[in-house]
Amino acid sequence: MKLAYITTCFGTPSHTFMRREIRALRHLGVALSLYGTRKDDTPAVDAKDLVGETYYLYPTNVTATLGANLRYFLRNPVAYLSGLWRTFKSPEFSLPRRGKMVLHYFLSAPLARHMEEQGITHVHAHFQNVACSIAMFAAEHAHIPYSVTLHSAGTYKAKDTVGLHQKLLNAQFLIMISHYNVDYYDRIVPCRNKSHVIRCGMNLAEFPFHDFDDSIPKNPDKIILLGVGRFVEKKGFRYLIEACHLLKQYDLNFELHIIGSGPLDTELRTQAERLGLQSEVIFLGPKNIAEVRTAMAKADIVIVPSVTTDSGDMEGLPVVIMEAMATGTAVVASAHAGIPEIVIPGETGLLTEERNPHSIANAIRALIDHPSKQQLIRARKLIEQHFNIEVVAHQRLDIFSRYHVEAISYEHLRDNSFL
Repeated sequence: MKLAYITTCFGTPSHTFMRREIRALRHLGVALSLYGTRKDDTPAVDAKDLVGETYYLYPTNVTATLGANLRYFLRNPVAYLSGLWRTFKSPEFSLPRRGKMVLHYFLSAPLARHMEEQGITHVHAHFQNVACSIAMFAAEHAHIPYSVTLHSAGTYKAKDTVGLHQKLLNAQFLIMISHYNVDYYDRIVPCRNKSHVIRCGMNLAEFPFHDFDDSIPKNPDKIILLGVGRFVEKKGFRYLIEACHLLKQYDLNFELHIIGSGPLDTELRTQAERLGLQSEVIFLGPKNIAEVRTAMAKADIVIVPSVTTDSGDMEGLPVVIMEAMATGTAVVASAHAGIPEIVIPGETGLLTEERNPHSIANAIRALIDHPSKQQLIRARKLIEQHFNIEVVAHQRLDIFSRYHVEAISYEHLRDNSFL
């Protein structure tokens, strides 16, 4: 068994979990090659080795692309044209989106040829975006199975998520990071029987548990709240800032530190100023992994106010929740997508209603008034049981190995004319 992993780029700062997964699988002896759709010019520090070894789709070599497509056409014209027709006929809701799928069909051919030369026996995509399209079509060209890890729900109509029906149908199996995702995608295409819930893995040695007493704040002079993430709609930071306005009215002595950047940067800063929160809401900008970890250890509560956007976009399981629970920091999060599977009210954290600043403010006050060391211990234990990278890597290897054996058995039967 020789695996190929494909995503947009393994150097993206938010793809830390993926890099841990790759290294853990290799530590278990898995032969694993990396493919990306584009190269990140400013990769995370811990990603430079993986970025350097990745084979990239872009920039496109027109000659190589044409040559690879001609090769697969001449090898089996019926199969090639049949695949092209199925791609164009995919149940997409606009002609341009179908056209995009056809383009991906052509662009996948040189990657398929490279995978054949490398002896790849299975290709696995992370996320249901362009990389997943390329993985699916490259697998079809090379006559190998493909699978995908589906991280978030609600992206059916997103511009970079085309051909979802086809991707779900054609995958040999699906890895979901939450049971919520299984239910969501099974409603689009029945796929529950080939879906497996495996969480994102963490190296717990990098996240030591800080065994605090039951007092909040950790710092006696003020309460430190922390928000971490991209400044985009689904992160829900505007509602967290509104909640801080309510907390100020309660005469609570606090600071909200927000780590991140993104399209809504100016809007969020303007909102904080308009609400008179210049002293309470502090924008720290983007930070590296070590800096986030340090901020988390100092924080009293990590707040994750995720929301479902008007377009239906959702979170998966935000990594910041797992990291906070691992380090012994209290968590307040929205009852959103798969979050309630790990933030269990009164057991491992507190849940709030989406888009409800009052709910957020009340949850923060509840944790301050009634802190619980046992809740933090239970949260850490949950992470150890389900998110430990060693556990996750073995789970993934078991799935890959099981389907690899089944594929070999199927090919053996077919080659011996039993099918």
